[in-house]
Amino acid sequence: SIYSSLGTLVQIPFVTCAFKSKADILNDGFCSVWLGPPWLYKQIFHPNFGPNFLGFVGFLGLVVYVIYLSYFLMVRLQRQGRSATGN
Repeated sequence: SIYSSLGTLVQIPFVTCAFKSKADILNDGFCSVWLGPPWLYKQIFHPNFGPNFLGFVGFLGLVVYVIYLSYFLMVRLQRQGRSATGN
């Protein structure tokens, strides 16, 4: 769509940030703009937790998600099919 194309065009200048080191990103004002929202989220919701603990919680959430997705694909989908009503 048009909006997807415009979004892609706006993102093109920031592709260089993906290939920079951590120190370069922190020193470059152009790339460090992308770090503001995640850091603010951490400051508001998780100010007392370190990155190792938050990474562990994220990984644990991923494991639970994969277990439930596997259950859905292997058990529920075979039993009830693609019906949204459950009948």
